[in-house]
Amino acid sequence: MCKNKKIIMTIVALVVLVISIGVNADDFNDSTVNIQDTKVIKKMEKDIKAEKNNNISDEIVLEIDDRKISKKDLNIAKISLNTDDNKKVEKVITKRMATQKIAKDLGITATDDEVKEFIDKNKEAVNNNEEAKAQFESYIEGLGMTESQFWNDKDIIRSYKETLITGKLKGQMRKELKEQNPSKSHNEIEQLMIDKLDNMIKKEKSNMKIKRNY
Repeated sequence: MCKNKKIIMTIVALVVLVISIGVNADDFNDSTVNIQDTKVIKKMEKDIKAEKNNNISDEIVLEIDDRKISKKDLNIAKISLNTDDNKKVEKVITKRMATQKIAKDLGITATDDEVKEFIDKNKEAVNNNEEAKAQFESYIEGLGMTESQFWNDKDIIRSYKETLITGKLKGQMRKELKEQNPSKSHNEIEQLMIDKLDNMIKKEKSNMKIKRNY
């Protein structure tokens, strides 16, 4: 798959997740969804749109610290992650929240200019590929969004910012681990980073207050 096609599928994944529970594309690592399969994404969009239009209760069924998740949002998130498991959705949300808290405590952030530059690069990748642009427009139209609404949506921007912050956090950890372990290979450093971050996330999640009503 060409580079631009990979970019467009990542953007589509981001759209699907952001409109449900506000998580980012990295969270597809916890999903069985094949984001490279156009038919899968289109079906997901159709199911999410139908769920958004359902007249179901907006009662709060999950609270994580100050984050409140309604029954409708939980159902949409389950569609996004291709699961019927409420705990899996909870895992995705708590992991994202914990990662952002870790970065914040370490003083890692992303400026508005950095976020804008990142978004502009993604926008350019879409606009420079006719096939990708046509697919992207079709995807967001199916979700009831215009291109302008997508790129300027505060939740989309926030998710891009969080993606940048997560990348910075991982980059800083890789650099520190390489300095501490100069003889280790790139793959070994990567695994050390993953293991260390997982342990930090577990510790952070243990301090979260979670109230379930599902």
